[in-house]
Amino acid sequence: MTRPPVGSTGTLAELQVEPGDVVECITVKYGLFGLGDILTIDARGYAVNANINAFTPRGDVNFGRAYRLISRANPGQPAHIVTHDGRTYDLTALETPFGLLPEPVQEALKAWPHRWEYWSGRIWFTVSSPIWSGHKSYRAVPAPTENRVQCYRGVSHPAGIKWEHGSCIKNPDGSINWASWEDAE
Repeated sequence: MTRPPVGSTGTLAELQVEPGDVVECITVKYGLFGLGDILTIDARGYAVNANINAFTPRGDVNFGRAYRLISRANPGQPAHIVTHDGRTYDLTALETPFGLLPEPVQEALKAWPHRWEYWSGRIWFTVSSPIWSGHKSYRAVPAPTENRVQCYRGVSHPAGIKWEHGSCIKNPDGSINWASWEDAE
């Protein structure tokens, strides 16, 4: 079965998104949360961006979200590599001013789910919310390597504490990032 082409609209499931695909949220039935956001599909199949928004296929149904497919990841190609008109762009090594990049490369760079750097004219500065000026050069900061560990957490239950098993990211200082919790399969 052929996947919908770039420019198609629908839910994440209808667009048959895969990790590395880039979408724009174009419809939200209830409220405005996420409307207009440019998001990248992560390994879980969630649409995420640097603002830590994470939209799930189930949430699309519950909140009436629809998306426009901006670009597709090439199978076997890392998410930081974008191909457009026969040219390959490494989002982590860009030096071209933002305004001179092709639109699909600009959209992929904006949708990068981690941090960015911009060239000040002397050094690269890390930023979490670029202004996307057409005359400045931006590049993606490579994705952090995750050190996932097995975790257990106690959850209040009418019969006492219920223990749940999952995994979390272990921070470089050895502490656990509980916000990164994922249920065990």
